[in-house]
Amino acid sequence: MKKTKIDISSSKWLIIVIIVNFVVKALVASTLELGNDEVYYWTYALYPDISHFDHPPMVGWLIQLTTFNLKVTSELFIRLGPLLLSSIGIWLIYRLATKIGSEKAGIVAALFYTASPYLNIISGLMIMPDTPQVIFLLGATYLLLTSVTSQNPTVKEDLRVILAGLLIGFAFLSKYHSLITWFGALLFLAIYNRKWFLRPSLYLSGLLTLILMLPVVYWNYQNNFISFAFHGERVDASGLQFNGLAFTQFILGQFIYQNPFLVIAMIWGLFQIYKKNKVNTDSNSNLLIYISLPYILIFAAISAFRFTLPHWSGPGYIGLIVLTAKVLTSMHFNWQYIKRIVVISNLVILLVLILGPIVVNSGIPFLKGTVTKNDVTLDMYGWRQLSAQLDSLVKTKGLNPQADRVAIITSKWFPAAHIDFYYAQKRNIKLFALGPIDQIHKYWWINQRRGPICNNSRFFYITSSAGYKHPSYLINDKYFTSSAHPDTIRILRKGKVVKTFEVTELKGCLPHKH
Repeated sequence: MKKTKIDISSSKWLIIVIIVNFVVKALVASTLELGNDEVYYWTYALYPDISHFDHPPMVGWLIQLTTFNLKVTSELFIRLGPLLLSSIGIWLIYRLATKIGSEKAGIVAALFYTASPYLNIISGLMIMPDTPQVIFLLGATYLLLTSVTSQNPTVKEDLRVILAGLLIGFAFLSKYHSLITWFGALLFLAIYNRKWFLRPSLYLSGLLTLILMLPVVYWNYQNNFISFAFHGERVDASGLQFNGLAFTQFILGQFIYQNPFLVIAMIWGLFQIYKKNKVNTDSNSNLLIYISLPYILIFAAISAFRFTLPHWSGPGYIGLIVLTAKVLTSMHFNWQYIKRIVVISNLVILLVLILGPIVVNSGIPFLKGTVTKNDVTLDMYGWRQLSAQLDSLVKTKGLNPQADRVAIITSKWFPAAHIDFYYAQKRNIKLFALGPIDQIHKYWWINQRRGPICNNSRFFYITSSAGYKHPSYLINDKYFTSSAHPDTIRILRKGKVVKTFEVTELKGCLPHKH
């Protein structure tokens, strides 16, 4: 096979890729308002804890770090964690592919990483629990690859497997299902390298993961294991019938979230690995397959019975990207064809990054009269407008938000977190979300930290057209005795109303019932 002229210049190309990727995404990060999930995870940093209703605490810690403990809370600094960690991710996957393949495989893997919407946008631009999870699992994968595949391990391999357990523990502190990596690694060892079960380092590694899990388990113990119950209900498929729509949605989601060109390349790569006389399936390839496919297969099986989210299987594609890069570059394959795959895949992502802010901020192609609640671009639009109009509304009522002890009431965690971030917190106004815990999530605990509610004097209930709920559910013997006539706030995009908010003053707070 003809050798490529890439080894000396590959590090320079890698640096260029990382810098360009960072700069483009930083521009997008500073242009778009925060999405529903992103602004909700800001509350993890606002009220840190050893765990939370939806997820473990890592994403909140990351936001605290990049915002200097919430001293700088622009969208760019809230999203700085993903920008920095995805840059590290590009470097890590390059090292991983170079380790089992070649410099050329490393470059291809790095560019596949930037071409993945999940790796480079969902976890690499938006602030999500997946952001730290992906990086910790990438590091753990590298350490496992350079340790448990050895048939004659030394102290160096022992140290690496111990560190891998530490990183999987940190990944668990990001998202619970990171433990699937342990499942895959142990399955690999049981089949291919049982010697490791005689080494104390493997058990010490597992112990480190367990120790890091303890605070989350303890928090759940204190709260009736509510987080585990919540996620357990989301993935419980027992007693359900086959759901073709949910399964189809999951499969289509994999292609969209991972880039259709990459998914096709990965499927082809797996086929080549098991095809005779093409690529020998070595220990490295087997390990990557065993710690990758379970993420995809487990959630694919669940999706056959109930609706899932496409990004849940996202970590499973880390190893598949590395394998695909290795296969493509280790065969007598047309290098020009590989370059086309890489270029086209990245052009798709670049197009998304360029068009994304334009679509969100202008409405194109959705701007055809009043936009319905199905327009997902509105999750990241109009919150500054709402904030300014709330200021005007409060002013017309002759109120000083702090002196008159104004409080805001909502019915759900969204738009509660958006109103909290863009309006309430900046004016030292307390916001409460009142409703069942499965609707208000972390606000169940935030309410307790901010209460009692009736310590405030004026109360304004806000609901949006996207998830409208009439304030009548609060007029009872538990919350308030009456309400005034509502005011309407209209959010405009290019001169057209795209969503509305109804603001209703509540009266007669009932302190003894909270």
